[in-house]
Amino acid sequence: LVDFTETSKKAVQQAIAAAKVKNHPIVLLHISSSGESAHGSLLDSLKEYENLIREAGLVVESEVRKGALNAEVASFVKESTPSLVVIGTHGKKGVVQQLLGSKILKLVMGIMAPVLVVSDFSDVVEGGYKKVLLPVAPHLNFLNKVKTTKDLLAKDGKILLFTVLKPGVDLSDSLLANIEAAENFLTENDINWERIRVG
Repeated sequence: LVDFTETSKKAVQQAIAAAKVKNHPIVLLHISSSGESAHGSLLDSLKEYENLIREAGLVVESEVRKGALNAEVASFVKESTPSLVVIGTHGKKGVVQQLLGSKILKLVMGIMAPVLVVSDFSDVVEGGYKKVLLPVAPHLNFLNKVKTTKDLLAKDGKILLFTVLKPGVDLSDSLLANIEAAENFLTENDINWERIRVG
C-alpha cells in the first residue's frame, strides 16, 4: 500500500527485500481520496516506486482505486489474493499514535491475508528476519500466518510463539489447537522456534 509518504517508501523497500527471497512480483496499490488528483497522475506518481522494484530485478504492476481505504483494500486483497500485504505506519507517540494505531489495527483486521506492518522508525531487513514474535491467535487462518512467517525468516532465524496467560482463565480449545498445529508445522519444517508465555 502506497500513500506517497517516506513511510510508504520504507514499506516498499521492505516489500522488495521480502519479494527477492523467492522472486515474487509486487503490486503497488494506492487508494485515492476524493480530494486527490486524477487517476492518471496518481499512476505517474507510482513510477518512482516501480523503478525501485524493477532495479531490484522484480516484476511490478500498479493499481489506483478510489473510495474508502479499508473497504477498497479489503476488496482488492479478496480479488488478488496476495501472499503478503505490506503496510507502512507512522511511529508517532502519545494520543496521535493511539489514533493512528487504532486506524491501522482496523485496516489490518479487515485484510484476509498475512500483513506486515512497517513503521517509519524500523530498518529494512534484507535476507529474512532473525527473530519474529508471533502472537498465537484462535482464528482459523492462523497456520497460514505461521507458514507466511516461515517464508520471511532468515535461514538461521527463530519464531517465538507468543501467548498471554490470564490468571484463572484457561486457553480456548481453538487457541490450544493452533499452538499445537504451529509447533508441529515448525518442527516438521526444521524451523527454530520457542514458546513464550507471559501472564
